[in-house]
Amino acid sequence: MSCERVIVGDIYCDLPLGLYVIRGENVVLIAELDLEKEELPPHMTRVSPAEIKRVLDEISFERYKSSEFVSQR
Repeated sequence: MSCERVIVGDIYCDLPLGLYVIRGENVVLIAELDLEKEELPPHMTRVSPAEIKRVLDEISFERYKSSEFVSQR
């Protein structure tokens, strides 16, 4: 099973993606992550998928509010 590691500041979450089938002649290596030997900095904190989504939504909203596309009233 594959997953996507999302890192935002000092928090991270591994989001499961399911089974990915990769084909083609440009594939060099497919490996499995050994969770016992994981090498993340000690200050990183693992959070739930809901928490990482909430943080990403806040960042997106802040970028939207500060963009030039939003009319200043």
